[in-house]
Order: sequence, then C-alpha cells, then structure tokens
Amino acid sequence: MNIKSNNTLIKDVCLTLGHFCKYDEEELAVNSYVLSNSINSVNSDYPIDSYGLLSKNKLLYKEPIILSNLKLHFRNENLVNKYQEGHEYIAIESHNEKNFFSIHLENINHKYKGSVLKTLSLSNSSSIFFPTENQIIIIADSEKELKKYKKIFDKNNSINFEIKIIKIPIKIEITDPQKNNKIIDIADSSFLNMIVKLSDLIEENLKNSDLYSASDNQISLMTKVNILLLNFIPHFIAPTLLRFLQRHIGSFQFYKQLLGINYFISKDGFKYLDVFEYQNKLNYLTGSKIPDFKLLKKNKEYFLKDLINSEKNFLTSDKDNNLVFFGNKILVSDSEYSINSHTYALLNLQTHSYVLTYSGLVLEIFDNELKDPFLDAEIEKTGYVDSKQLSIDAFSLKNFKPELPKLPKFKAPKLFKFYKKS
Repeated sequence: MNIKSNNTLIKDVCLTLGHFCKYDEEELAVNSYVLSNSINSVNSDYPIDSYGLLSKNKLLYKEPIILSNLKLHFRNENLVNKYQEGHEYIAIESHNEKNFFSIHLENINHKYKGSVLKTLSLSNSSSIFFPTENQIIIIADSEKELKKYKKIFDKNNSINFEIKIIKIPIKIEITDPQKNNKIIDIADSSFLNMIVKLSDLIEENLKNSDLYSASDNQISLMTKVNILLLNFIPHFIAPTLLRFLQRHIGSFQFYKQLLGINYFISKDGFKYLDVFEYQNKLNYLTGSKIPDFKLLKKNKEYFLKDLINSEKNFLTSDKDNNLVFFGNKILVSDSEYSINSHTYALLNLQTHSYVLTYSGLVLEIFDNELKDPFLDAEIEKTGYVDSKQLSIDAFSLKNFKPELPKLPKFKAPKLFKFYKKS
C-alpha cells in the first residue's frame, strides 16, 4: 500500500508494517528508530527480550520478556525505493508534533544486548536501547536529560557524536483514496508509549473500516502511581517493591506497564476496565495484542500471523462455539491445529476463546461454557418483574419541559413583632 505523509517517523512506522513510502533526500539523513509491537511487522535483527528501570547510574530492576512481539527497527534501505508512482495512496498527516532528542553511541561494550531501559523520573522518562553488544541509543525529551545519561554510559566522553531530533505526532489524520478520513489522538507521553501506540493505531486503522483509538486503563494508572512513588523512597527498597508488583500483577502485564505501553485499543472510543477479564485473571485482555506463536497441523508448521487473514478471526479450542462463528476460524484440537502446552495455558484456551483482528488485537473474549456467545441473550418471559421499574421505563418525555427547580420562599421575620409600645 502506498503511503504519503508530512512526517518522517510516520513513513518509518509504515515501512516496518510493510507499506511503501516516498522519502525526500533530507529525510533519509534523519535517524530512524521504530519500536513495534505488531506480529505483521517486517523482520528485525533487534528483538527486545528484556526490560528494566534505571535511576541515574543505578540499575534498579531488570527482567526478561517472555512471548513478546517487541522489536526495534532501523530504516531498511532496501524497502525505501519501492513506492509505486501513479497508484492510489493513503495520506497520513501529522498534527502537533513533539520533539525527542537522540544519540547513537557506538563502540561501547556492555552486557545489555536486546534490552530496553526506562529511566526513573517525575516527568516523561528517557528510553535507552541496546540493539547490539557495542551500540547504545539514548532518547530523551530534553537535551539536558540526554547528556546526563550520555555521560553515564560514555565514560570516555566521546566527542564524535551528534544529537538528532525525532518528531512524533500527537495527533494524526488518515485519508483514504475515497476521501474518508479518521482523526486519531496519540497523546503527549514518553517516547516508548508514543512510538508503540503510533504503530499500533496506524496498523489497526489502515486495515479496518472502524475507527480504533487507544485509552488508558485501571491497572496502568495504578502502576504509574507506584512508579512515581519510587522517586521518594530509598533505592535499596525499590527492587523489592518492583518484584512484589510483578508477582501481584503478573509478568505479562507488568512489563508493559513499566514501559508505559499497557493501553487498550478499541473501536468503542474508551475502554477502562473489564471486570470479567480481571476476575478470570486472563493474561491478555480485550484491547491488548497476543503474541505470534507456532501452530502445527499434519506435521506442517504455521505462525498465528499466517492464519489470521480476516477482519475478525476466532481462536478457540471449543468445537461447539466454533460452529456458530461466521468468519475465519482457528480451532486448536487434536484433529486441527495444535500448540505447545505453555502457550495453551498462557492463553487460557481451555476455558476461553478469542476474536482477533489482522494484527492479533483482542476484540472480544468469551467463556467456553456459554452455549452460544455470538447470539444476543434472550429475555425470559416469566421472571421477576418490578412494577415500579416498569412505570419508570414507560415514562414519556414527549410533553416534558426541562426547568430549574423552584426554590422555597422564605419570609423575613418582622423585627418588631414582639416589641410592645410602653
């Protein structure tokens, strides 16, 4: 798909998602760092397999990431010149950009290959990537913060470095060839949050007719408060608190919360909490993305991204529920697709089924005990009836005129009522 944009980073994001973009010569001189969480993004040599929290020069916390789609992309020069002139294109316009400052340090040996570290700060934190054994990328929202962490990692104080600006849009507008447009808010936040969210929202809104947007959620807000509190407690207590939160919340949710990418994506406009999902302790909730995993069928190996080829895809292990879904069905069973036991348990497929988009975004989750989750629940004819509630429901607003309530009238007491003339 051809993409035109007034923002270089948007073109880089679309390039990682397999689209064709047209670059100017000046744009090609700008560094490209895209962090993607999509199972459909192009191959990357820099997967992110661990994460951590850094306070000045002290590493407070570092843990591996299990079953994640996170990948760091540099601009692939082989894909840059594939824009098809004369063909239809989709325009993505950037509005209200936020500037980030970046440094790419080379020839500095370290032991954090494949890691991303978030810095502890009262404001939007900095992000530090370690793509190889001797490269470090530091991205911050101020030059002062950037130089502070540059001194920590570059002890030799290299002179040969260049600070470059990365412009991330706070709002984008997508217009298709039929002149239909969508306006999408990215929101002002940290680099990690904005770049992953930008990639997710572009992917969902390019392939689907509905408008998809991102929203924060209850667990994410609670974690933000706890992370802010770490600024006011001794550093020797912080690792213990972080590991407690990891065990309490779960590793599959906590790493996204610590990195600031645990938002929900939905077409409902705003999704904050789903009690059903939290009560069932599901690892992947509605509005989140499930990872790409292997499936086997008749000794042939598949990946999930190869099988979800429709706008809605049903992943289930329940044969009965599978029959009522009119769309692309992926049945995990002895006679169909099989997966390893760890992935099966991680997705809770024994008790739950998922409706997914092209990108692995969870649209809906169903309990396998429901006889027919895709039909509207029937209202029983004989059941409890509240006559008062029926009268309220039947209230007609046709002749109702809204007006302010009438205030009670107060009479001032007569001051000389009890006064008698002598």
